[in-house]
Amino acid sequence: MFILAIGFYQTAHAIYPSTWNYYGAVRYGWSPMEIGLSLGAVGVASALSQGVLTGALIKRFGAARTSMFGLSMQTVAMTLFAFAGLPWMAYAIICVSAFGSVTMPAINTLTSTLTPADRQGELQGAQASIMALTLIFSPVLMTQTFSAFTIESAPVYFPGAAFLLAALITATALIPFIIGIRANRKRLQATPASDAPGTPDTEGILQSRPSQ
Repeated sequence: MFILAIGFYQTAHAIYPSTWNYYGAVRYGWSPMEIGLSLGAVGVASALSQGVLTGALIKRFGAARTSMFGLSMQTVAMTLFAFAGLPWMAYAIICVSAFGSVTMPAINTLTSTLTPADRQGELQGAQASIMALTLIFSPVLMTQTFSAFTIESAPVYFPGAAFLLAALITATALIPFIIGIRANRKRLQATPASDAPGTPDTEGILQSRPSQ
């Protein structure tokens, strides 16, 4: 189920590389320079999040809880992007979106922890396959959704339609993720916990050590 959650997440995440340039130009009237600056801001925020925040959150709250936090924050950010009508709003939301950057590192930690050492290769192969699959159809889905709501003949002019679709897909990823957590409850409870506090029923589920 975690692989399915990754598939949904990667499908939605394609919104950024697929449509950001067009979205910035159409919605905000950004020049190529301004689009480049916004992409730079995204890169810096994402790097800081993954380099500083991810490890601290996993250590403090566990990989499962951090993954759910990341999915939730990405859903919120994409929804906000869908309705952000002013350029300064986009930059503010980039900061929110950065918290969503913890999602994949946290899920990778979780799946690695649950997978036996002699099957780590299979895990990496499955993840690479689902990510490659999403790269085939996700850009088409996002760009066509953006186009359908921005062309002159669009029934409703809504440049944020693709972001709203991405938010819905990201929220959907929470379903298989939670199912996966419940299905692996006993194995997660058997995983040595970190120093983070928790109740007897949830401590093992929501806390998992980073893979070595």
